[in-house]
Amino acid sequence: MADDAALQPHPRAARARLVPREPLPGTPRRAPQRRLARAGPRLRLRAPRAGDGGAAELPVSEVRVGVLDWGIGGVDALARLRARFPRLPLTYWSDSGFAPYGKVPARALAARVAAVARRMDVSHLVVACNAASTVLDEADLPVPTLGVISPGVALALASPARSFGVIGGERTIASGAWERPLVAAGRTVRARVAQPLSAHVEAGRLDGAALERDLDAILAPLAGVEALILACTHYPAIAGPIRRRLPGVPLVDPVDALIDAAADVWRLADRGDGALRVLTTGAAAETRWAALRAFGVTLDPTEVPPDAP
Repeated sequence: MADDAALQPHPRAARARLVPREPLPGTPRRAPQRRLARAGPRLRLRAPRAGDGGAAELPVSEVRVGVLDWGIGGVDALARLRARFPRLPLTYWSDSGFAPYGKVPARALAARVAAVARRMDVSHLVVACNAASTVLDEADLPVPTLGVISPGVALALASPARSFGVIGGERTIASGAWERPLVAAGRTVRARVAQPLSAHVEAGRLDGAALERDLDAILAPLAGVEALILACTHYPAIAGPIRRRLPGVPLVDPVDALIDAAADVWRLADRGDGALRVLTTGAAAETRWAALRAFGVTLDPTEVPPDAP
């Protein structure tokens, strides 16, 4: 089990040095921005040295934030959360040994998310999965939980765009969770099921003919939109190929808005031992490889059974 987590660049990439023993410089609060995320420098999640940080609302020993996704899409959210809070204890759960969340009936998915939340042993939970975020109102959750959709909708509405394309998995699009609030606010929305894209990312196909064909079919009907919402946390890994098909169209990536919301609502502070646990109900080797390939993040996952004993 990996024991900690300061975000450090991969040795082959340019290093941005952090000195954990010194207080991290404060950054002014900024308005949410449309974020175009892409696979960047390779990053390694490693142990930080002890250091001081801001105060937390709960005792430091009790604060641990969980990040949940079906596969490795949420690794990007984990990396961004760690970059912002290097000392905050975190747990990542990749549930790839369970049925894909987008194919699970709503009631069963709500029960699954609640069951995983109980097993994660965290004080707060970030659901970095659009499909799972559509059922949070139905889930009996044991800890404060934030999904990715509501912060993402707020981010989209803060933009000047009046017409949006939305691409996501089948459950996400069918739920209308993105479309309804945008339309209610006077925006026009064209939504497209983009189910094959997350499978490409999980398999490490970030370019190539098969991905290109699927992107062409999915994105061609969205020509003319003023902004495109990435309604799946896997999609920032293929932001480059997406952008090439919709040149000049901003990509609305809700992950930073989700982290901003968690930080604000839960009053998170950069304090703690920085311990990181990475758990997967799938194969550890596959999770490790896919996270590195898609997001340049090195993890050390521990396999756990899909169902509690």
